[in-house]
Amino acid sequence: MRAIIFITFNLLVLIFILVYEKKYLSTEDYYASIYVIENKNNVSHIKIASSSKNSKFNSLTYFKSPAISDVAIFNSQGDIRSGDVDGDYIIRYNMSENNSVSIVELDKAELYLRLKARTAFDHEETIKLLYSENDVYIFDMQRNNNIIMYSSNK
Repeated sequence: MRAIIFITFNLLVLIFILVYEKKYLSTEDYYASIYVIENKNNVSHIKIASSSKNSKFNSLTYFKSPAISDVAIFNSQGDIRSGDVDGDYIIRYNMSENNSVSIVELDKAELYLRLKARTAFDHEETIKLLYSENDVYIFDMQRNNNIIMYSSNK
């Protein structure tokens, strides 16, 4: 009888550990892809890969534009400061550029220059969660009319 209780207890502990690890300790990865069409001759492509664990996140932003010589890579690291039931979240992060690229067409480089300027200081922003279901999350970034949809890799 003791053996049955011991085995049952160990199974319950194992289940609890697996659920806890999956829910609280595992890293979640999310992806977004954005096309910015300023006119037919200036289409920029942005891919974002984000990972989060607990309340901390790390995002890599890959930016390709006819205005620059190569793919620019920006890294953002930060944390979610607070959130509420209405979907309002306060995030704090800093950005850095991982590789330097050259501007080849200055008149088409506005978006790249705005991203580059964001590396100069730390940010604290309020974002709004608009939709969350089936590992799809849509956020209103509450600046520049940016709405971003992230999806999980699951």
